[in-house]
Amino acid sequence: MKKKKWRNRKGAGLLALALTLALALSGTGAFDSQAAIAVDVDRKDCRLTVDAGELAEKVEKDYQNAPDAMPDEVKLTVHLYRVADIDVSGKYTSVEYFQNEKVVVGDKELGAFAGVVSEIDSDTTQEEWLAMAEALAAVADRAQEELVMQSKVADESSNYLAEFNNLETGLYLVVPEMVETPYYVYDFTPYLISLPDNYYSENYPNDEWIYDVTSFLKIESVPRQGALEIKKNLISMNGTPGNTASFVFEVIINPLKGEPETRYIRMSFDQTENKSFVVENIPAGSTVTVTEVYSGAGYKIEDGTSDSWQGVIEANDYSDENTPVVSVNFTNESDGTITGGSGVTNHFGKNPAGQYQWTPITGTNDGTQTE
Repeated sequence: MKKKKWRNRKGAGLLALALTLALALSGTGAFDSQAAIAVDVDRKDCRLTVDAGELAEKVEKDYQNAPDAMPDEVKLTVHLYRVADIDVSGKYTSVEYFQNEKVVVGDKELGAFAGVVSEIDSDTTQEEWLAMAEALAAVADRAQEELVMQSKVADESSNYLAEFNNLETGLYLVVPEMVETPYYVYDFTPYLISLPDNYYSENYPNDEWIYDVTSFLKIESVPRQGALEIKKNLISMNGTPGNTASFVFEVIINPLKGEPETRYIRMSFDQTENKSFVVENIPAGSTVTVTEVYSGAGYKIEDGTSDSWQGVIEANDYSDENTPVVSVNFTNESDGTITGGSGVTNHFGKNPAGQYQWTPITGTNDGTQTE
């Protein structure tokens, strides 16, 4: 199955939360110290452990209302790139491949990565660290085959730990891949981390370099999207010449998390035919109830068919984008009366008394969706 790359950049602001004390400040602690001991730049036994234990807990929580859809296993792939050398004083020098990548914070261009990373000090902000990581992650995303990369998998068998051993000293880019499950995707902010790192602070007064570092991830879960196609078949018209038949459907969406949503769909006919309307942007896993709440003047549901349907909406985005959209069929026929009718109203809802009512406007609105 073809995988579609996707990384939600809206989660970028979560980096500050991801940079816990265990993650430290990607080497900036060195500049807060009072003459830290020199970095042993010749060491090749550094170790980085990426702890993704929260992922399993997050998945279990997200699927608590849909246990049958919970994936049997969840695997997180973590990519690691060495992006800069570190010298004995803790200063960084970009490796050649990344040195010309532009770093931008908001509307301000900070310059090429080589210059930005070489000037890192205690005043470097988390926004600047994030901007560097974002810029380098974009490079890695489009040039993986050209880069030296290590990849590890964190899953149940590894206690959700991705362990990188025997690493050289330097500055590293950590890029966790998006995790796709039936109803949610889990996204992670790429970040930079130093090997060795320095946790020096008021709470961690031991001014020393740490060559065995553990980092934690901040996880953002995003509901996947599905769609529902409402098909309407009008098999007979009533006896009024030139009459327009209008039919209104109430669509109640109950997502796995959050409040229910109600939408109204109207279809208009001036002849016997089949029409359809696709209701999009439905959170995957939602239980959806569709009811034909208005069948038009002089029309009824065909004998033997129903005026309502209920089902669960599956995702059809990203790698499953070719999954057929769920379809529901409604068939109407004339009730045998000669009743005038009009299709000039496209707003339909309940009044304060709980009764359905129209709000008339001029013109026709075939396939109108109203909230």
